[in-house]
Order: sequence, then structure tokens, then C-alpha cells
Amino acid sequence: LPAEIEKAFPFEFTDDQAKAIREILKDLESGSAMSKLLQGDVGCGKTVIAAAAACAAAKNGLQTALMSPTQVLAGQHFAYFSELSPKLGFKPLLLTGALGRKERIEVYHNIEKGLYNLVIVTQALIQEAVTFSRLGLVIIDEQHRFGVRQRNLLNKKGHNPHLLVMTATPFPRTLAMTIYGDLDITTIRQIPEGRRPVITHLVDEGKKRKVFNTVRDRIEKNEQVLVVCPVIEENEEEDLKNATDMYESLRRLFSPRFRVELIHGRIPGEEKDRIMESFRKAEIDLLVGTTVVEVGVHAPNATLLVVEHPERFGLAQLHQLRG
Repeated sequence: LPAEIEKAFPFEFTDDQAKAIREILKDLESGSAMSKLLQGDVGCGKTVIAAAAACAAAKNGLQTALMSPTQVLAGQHFAYFSELSPKLGFKPLLLTGALGRKERIEVYHNIEKGLYNLVIVTQALIQEAVTFSRLGLVIIDEQHRFGVRQRNLLNKKGHNPHLLVMTATPFPRTLAMTIYGDLDITTIRQIPEGRRPVITHLVDEGKKRKVFNTVRDRIEKNEQVLVVCPVIEENEEEDLKNATDMYESLRRLFSPRFRVELIHGRIPGEEKDRIMESFRKAEIDLLVGTTVVEVGVHAPNATLLVVEHPERFGLAQLHQLRG
């Protein structure tokens, strides 16, 4: 690997990370536009690989657009890239729908002038108003949250830019080739040293008390807990645990000693982002919600996830939640 990339990170790459970076750098130098799917479990270090690719683009005077499905995740990416070594040469910008009209116009102008070489965005990037000076690389985080049409619109923002899409959903190679036949596939299987494995238990209805005690024990240790339900409210046709009733029950049990919050898709976007940011900062002890929490938020203090009615979720959703 190039010495400037290795020295810019305060850890050693895993063999899989180093191999993926070498493959991507080779593709970037090939003279043809790269189209690569990078898949690997949550925590395997895909963002590091994206940073290496963006660094190569920046060193060659090109801009990178990194697209994230939510404002919270976009903000996390911006914080991550802003803290990286100046040797990597990043001039990052966070572009979300939360910007005011006047501020947005100024930012668009600066992107077009090439003042930023790394633009981290939500779906605002797809707007026709955004024009890049020299867009050379498009990175899409959590690929399964974006459609083919959105991907094609991104490609039109530059002159046949390189494309790197990342996902934590594990596709068997044959299935991945069916869905993403136009992409080369790189898989990261190794987890960086020091990461503890995720332990998964299937608990039957008769052991609710054990689950409740585990939740209480974790919160009392100043750790955080997520409880995910398949529906927002009670449905007369289906006897399913719903997030609203679950929240009320747990709030009565744990408040005011512990902070309990509710999140779901009907909550306005800004409020949703505020709740997720509070959870990330460990200002909420117990968060009850639906799969709106599916796309991983970096909350290292969250050590327990309880999923009600797992049979109501797809394998990809369960894997994403587990991550």
C-alpha cells in the first residue's frame, strides 16, 4: 500500500482491508471507470477503504461525493473524515437538506468551483442544482437504501466517475451478480482485532422476565439498549408487539431514573435526527422504535438489541439491525 495511506491511520489494516484497497487503487489507475460493490459486516472497516479511495482521488485533483441515507450518518461521516490526518488531503463539506436556501446556493457555488474535494451528502446530492468541478469518485454508503435510478443520476454528476457502493448486507456471490451484475464484488470477512463477536439468542415467550432483567442490568451498568418492534401502533388484525405500547410500558418501568425515548417513521425528520443523535451521544438509555434504526448509527455504548417478532423481518433487515 502507499506509505502515505498506511501512515495516516493509527492502526494496521487487516489483510482483507489491505487487499480491498489494493484492488480499488488498481481499478482507479486502470483508465476505465470502476464499478465496485464492497460488502462486509458492520465494524469490518469499510469506511477506511472508502477513505483510501477518496484520498487517491484527491491526490489526483478529483472530487469525491459520499452519499449517505440519513443526515445523522452523513454527519458521522463528516466528523470521521474531518478528524483524519491532514496528510490525506481532504477538504470535506457536509451537504444535507437542513441547509437554508441562501447557504445552500453558496455551497453549490463552492462545489462547482472545486473548493471542496470531498462532499458528504444525503439525497440532496441528486438535485439538479448541484454541479461538480471534477467529480472523479462516487461512494454510496448502505447501497440497499438507494435505487438504480438514484445511482444513475449520481453518475451524471461527473464525466463517467468511478463508483464504489458499500453494504453490510451479505449477498452470496451468485445473488449479488444477479442484483448488481454491472459491479465487481469485493468482500471483507475479517473483523479488526479487539472487536468482540456479536452473540445472538432466540428467546421464547416464556422467558420474558429474563429479557427484562437483562435490559435492566445493562442500563444499570450505564450501557444502552435498543428495542425494535415490527409496527408503530396496535393493529386489530394482527397481534403484534407495537413500538408505541412498548415505549409506554418501558417508560413506566424505567422513568424517571433512566431516559426512555420512542422513534419511528411518522416522527418528523428533524426530530428523528435529534433523537438518533441523542442516542449516539448516550443521552438516551433505552430507545424503542421500528426499523427506522436499521441503518447503523455509531453508538459504541449500545450493547443490547431486543427484536420483537423477528419472523416479521427479512434476513437482510435482521443482519443490519444486528450490526
